[in-house]
Amino acid sequence: MRFTNTIAAVVPLLALAAAAPLVTPEDIGSGTHGNQGAHVGLTKIEAPKPTGVANSTAVPSSTAVYGAPAGEVKPGPQFGNTTVTSGANGPQVENPAALAFFSPDPEVGSGGRDPATYTCLSGPASNFPPIEEWTPFETMFKINQPQLALFEPEALQQNIKDSVLKISAFAKVDARLVMAQIMQESTGNVNVPCTNNGVQNCGLMQAFIGSVSFDPTRPAESIEQMIKDGTQGTAQGGGLVQILNDASTGGNVYVALRKYNSGVVDESNLSLALGATASYVSDMANRLVGWDGASRAGCVL
Repeated sequence: MRFTNTIAAVVPLLALAAAAPLVTPEDIGSGTHGNQGAHVGLTKIEAPKPTGVANSTAVPSSTAVYGAPAGEVKPGPQFGNTTVTSGANGPQVENPAALAFFSPDPEVGSGGRDPATYTCLSGPASNFPPIEEWTPFETMFKINQPQLALFEPEALQQNIKDSVLKISAFAKVDARLVMAQIMQESTGNVNVPCTNNGVQNCGLMQAFIGSVSFDPTRPAESIEQMIKDGTQGTAQGGGLVQILNDASTGGNVYVALRKYNSGVVDESNLSLALGATASYVSDMANRLVGWDGASRAGCVL
């Protein structure tokens, strides 16, 4: 189901970060960030009822899901790069269904939506916005700059932007998807600490084991590597490329995002927490269409 709650814009966009409560990693996950249980295996299983996991939602035993049961962490590596073409610039998306969610043009997209608007989303992937409704990358970046400015100077903000565009082009993962995940996983803070809910996740995208953190002695290089880790994977496990290429996600961005967050997927409702963050896919979808991350406007999933 979809319904829309709109917050009246009462301050200019550049003041919004200071005027409205920000959705931080602590707000959007069970544990310290929203990527709990990410990057587990992709074997299709019958889902048991999750037990002993914060924010878990029971799934009928007949519901087909993918990966490990909620709360179970399989030892890596996972999402190996062997299923994708890996050239000089690293792995790329090859799945035709996933490539339908990719545009190389940062100016392409739909505009005009109030950044304070949040649409509460649940159900199957068909309930989530198509790529034609995604905001242009350049617009998305400007919407998120007030948040970025809380953590880093303009030079590092530019490093983030440049690296997103560069890695997006190499990996054939839409730059808007990469940018939205940076904001969702770390709120754009280059100094975000690593977290460990059974799998250690580091960097701007809280990527898989082997991911790096910010290095102030090599700022541009480490920012690029953090984004590469989350998008193209690490030596010990995959990122968005590998999840989108895997047959079990069907190349659908929203199914892949639930997989990234939870490790399991109930395709009948992508807002089931399954041991992680219920609103994760809804949040990401809203970021993709221009949400600023300030408030969910009363949406409870």
